[in-house]
Amino acid sequence: MSAGLSADIRLYRYNDENGQLVISTQVPLHYARSGYEVIDSRGKVLEVIEPELAGDALLARERQQLQEQQAKIARERREQEGRELLKMYGSVDGVDRAEARQLAEMDAQIAIEQGSIQRLRVQREGKETRAAAIERSGRNVPEGLLQELSGIDAQVVHHRDKIARLEQEKGLLAGRYGEKRELVRQMLGIMAGIERNRELVLTSQDLVGRWQPVNTGEAGVSYWHARDDGAFLLMKAQLDQEEQLLGRWSLDRRNRIVVVYHRREQRLDDGSLQTSPVGREERYQVLDRLENDDLLVRLDDQVVQLSRQ
Repeated sequence: MSAGLSADIRLYRYNDENGQLVISTQVPLHYARSGYEVIDSRGKVLEVIEPELAGDALLARERQQLQEQQAKIARERREQEGRELLKMYGSVDGVDRAEARQLAEMDAQIAIEQGSIQRLRVQREGKETRAAAIERSGRNVPEGLLQELSGIDAQVVHHRDKIARLEQEKGLLAGRYGEKRELVRQMLGIMAGIERNRELVLTSQDLVGRWQPVNTGEAGVSYWHARDDGAFLLMKAQLDQEEQLLGRWSLDRRNRIVVVYHRREQRLDDGSLQTSPVGREERYQVLDRLENDDLLVRLDDQVVQLSRQ
């Protein structure tokens, strides 16, 4: 038998009941349960078969597997929630702005409730003055007036309870938005570390159309339009104004969108259009294409999810 063929022979190495190491062409069943190694004729380990577990050891492994599965499900659920939050808010600043808006709305509701209490107090003072005048005249305060005073007191309690609930909700809000902020921060970190899918195959036709960030305004981009005749338009948000860059585009072998810009157009405050020549090349790396055909593209050191409109 040749050396090449002998190296392909599979042997089994195990310990017998006396603890002696045995190498054989087969493993008796009662020894196989204790685990063994598959080796070649040179002694190289090809595979390790772990011992079968029983009793407490088996239960411990099953518990560990269950815990690992539960942890995986929780991690996937958290990542899905993070993706949804990132789509909703776009950035950590977006979470901060949403929290500030909601707090402002709740403060406005509290101010309304406080105004209602103040108006009720004025009403009560008027009715108290009327009741006091009746008593000074030696007459009994009418039952209807007493009921009105009692009703005002009940309304004040109602508004105070509502204010207390709103204040409590404001306290809980900070915790909820803190969790959202952390999830968005984690997702941004994950996306920043996304590497290019080297198995992704794209053609120029896959990129033709108008593409817009899923998170509006991300990376300062309103949208871009890649036409099938090679023309390219990038609309960028610049403070309260927008500017558009025009050029020619192509797709290279590494799935990079190569754009040579030649003109900038900007609408000024007086409505006039300012045009200026530019001469620069930009390369936008397409990292991956998602199941819904959205693209993950690296723009200005950010990973932006673009959706075709």
